[in-house]
Amino acid sequence: NTAAKMGLKAYLSYLMNPLMFYIGPVTPPKDYFERLSAQQEKKSLDQVLAIILRCSVGFVKLFFISRVFYQLGSNSFVLRFYENEVHSWFISLFFNLAYNFIYISAFTDIGVSLGRLVGFKVSENFDKPWLSNSVSDFWRRWHLSLTGFVRSYVYYPFQYWLLSMLPGNLHRKFAFLPILLSFVTLGLLHRPDLAGIAWGFYHTFIILSYYGLRNLIQRLSFREHILVDLLGRLGTVIAICLSSLFLHFSSFEELVLFLSEQVR
Repeated sequence: NTAAKMGLKAYLSYLMNPLMFYIGPVTPPKDYFERLSAQQEKKSLDQVLAIILRCSVGFVKLFFISRVFYQLGSNSFVLRFYENEVHSWFISLFFNLAYNFIYISAFTDIGVSLGRLVGFKVSENFDKPWLSNSVSDFWRRWHLSLTGFVRSYVYYPFQYWLLSMLPGNLHRKFAFLPILLSFVTLGLLHRPDLAGIAWGFYHTFIILSYYGLRNLIQRLSFREHILVDLLGRLGTVIAICLSSLFLHFSSFEELVLFLSEQVR
């Protein structure tokens, strides 16, 4: 239907625009063509130099810095199989998370800068995720194109369906379902197997636990305490690093075996 409305040539332009490859065709076609038809502004020399600098930084991150973090993560991850200590595989997960950020943000830098150079506005894909004070805040800052897509086409429609189908305040008892469905979708997009589904359940549990803890802190009047904010940021880093466990094993059975060994 979309191809029929847009025309084949325009639809192929939408799907195959090289500036969109780093995020995939998850930007709505309407937004894409509004940006494509927007009037190009003249750029000063300083703006052009800033664009070239960001593009260069993106290439350095992609071909050099990301590889360093990949090696650090891989070496630590192998090391934990021999030492079997918590710190070894947690450090590995941290470096792997840093690698993913550097790798994806490198494509963002290249795509955004090249887009600006030719007069096409490409969306930013990150909003300082390292400043997140909760897991839900992290996913409002990380991979914005993908999370925005899932929010628009999974979370909001399913939430609206619940509100329309369940009478009275009954929908509040099932308010977790749109969150669960959204994160399971994100998990399957990362890894289409049981580990991806488990990843979605893990994030839902963490977010609901955070909401419950936040309500308790508000009742105790500790909401503005700096220690609460620091603990929230530290807990977010730990929770996100641990979530990488679900994506690093070759099979769900291997993940279960590893977790059972850590519990012993």
